[in-house]
Amino acid sequence: MNPESPIPATTTPAALDEAALLAQAQTVISGNPSWGTVESPTQLGFFMLAKQGRNIWNAWRKAYPEPVANFVGTALEGLPIDFSGFSFVGGGVSLDKTYITPCVDFNNCNFGRTSKFAGAKFGNFAMFSGAIFKNTAEFVSAEFQGDVLFQDCLFQSGADFERAIFYGVPNFHGCTLHQNTSFDKAQFLAPPSAHAARAYRTLKLAFAQQHAFHEEQRFFKLEMKAEAGIAEYPKKLMYQLYETLSDYGSSLLRPVLFWILCLLIFAFSYGLLTGATFSLNNIDTQVTVQWIKFSVLNAVPLPGLADTLGLLRKELFPDATTEMKVIILEILHKTFSLLAFFLIGLALRNLFKMKG
Repeated sequence: MNPESPIPATTTPAALDEAALLAQAQTVISGNPSWGTVESPTQLGFFMLAKQGRNIWNAWRKAYPEPVANFVGTALEGLPIDFSGFSFVGGGVSLDKTYITPCVDFNNCNFGRTSKFAGAKFGNFAMFSGAIFKNTAEFVSAEFQGDVLFQDCLFQSGADFERAIFYGVPNFHGCTLHQNTSFDKAQFLAPPSAHAARAYRTLKLAFAQQHAFHEEQRFFKLEMKAEAGIAEYPKKLMYQLYETLSDYGSSLLRPVLFWILCLLIFAFSYGLLTGATFSLNNIDTQVTVQWIKFSVLNAVPLPGLADTLGLLRKELFPDATTEMKVIILEILHKTFSLLAFFLIGLALRNLFKMKG
């Protein structure tokens, strides 16, 4: 198509507008030899076309869909380019290792072939709301220095956020994620807030629908940490215990160690109350075996052990005052053991992806 050719009388107003816009794109590119040609712009040529706004850009892209819009390794710092509504169908776009600050607007963009943002650095705010990614969106090792909006986006193919760093809140509300979406080794460093908790909850639910259980658990933990950061005591203490004892239900080792630690501490306490000296040179083997047995039975809070424990308690602690102290210790020991077993069961369920 020659933008300088006469327009036929039967041309529609829309076609007339497109022809006029394409003619403007031709004029822009022809203004400097270093900008390339309208069929194949150089990187500077893409900059100049983008600066003209979405109408001229989209008319050019419709006429010439093949060239990859190349902004690789450049700095868009302070450049007045609004990408909202741009069409990147056809050849797609590559902004690998591009530095974009203080903010960038890709709202309602249409991305065709693979959209490359690998290693790109986004400033205080990045907006992709309503964008359509028809092919893979590559954000590998991208860095978002502020909040990022992917609200109401449609990812028709994969989205790769591997090793991406989110210093702000990642907003995916209303977003349709493809099953081939990865946040492997991504870092989420936003300060705790209700806004962050809602954002992580949205991603948790999105992966739950895909039955991507480990990703679901990851964003559940991030949600819990965000809520813990803004909670007040005593609720905050409960969050802290949940994290410390089980890493929010994802650690099997932590509750096992907690159970063992309780067993040792309470066994030592029972031993003291029996008058044990803990000296290898002066050990009463029979009594030692008895209070260790007493400790283990309390550490495994199963039904049907009450009679056995009662007999051991009478034998080891015949004094009424001491017996009362032991009963209090038993209650605490059984409570902590039950908590440990609950957290162990929760970790096993999460480990083997079992749903309640």
